[in-house]
Amino acid sequence: MPQAGKDVYVEKPISWCVVEGRKAVQAVRKYARIVAVGTQNRSIPVIQQAMKFLHDGKLGDIDMAKGLCYKPRESIRRKKK
Repeated sequence: MPQAGKDVYVEKPISWCVVEGRKAVQAVRKYARIVAVGTQNRSIPVIQQAMKFLHDGKLGDIDMAKGLCYKPRESIRRKKK
């Protein structure tokens, strides 16, 4: 907790919406603390190779990209009545 004078490590995602993200940035600035967000997948060799392939232009020009995730997320699931 930044307000407790501690630096914070957060598993991704750091927020579910822009407002939450902005509040996190405001807290970091207000309390002059460090907040680090987990990005473990970026250190996996196959991901690094894929990103190099992409950045080297081997996929050609990319006009659009979409992401999709089919897994339940408790924080946004509809509540049972």
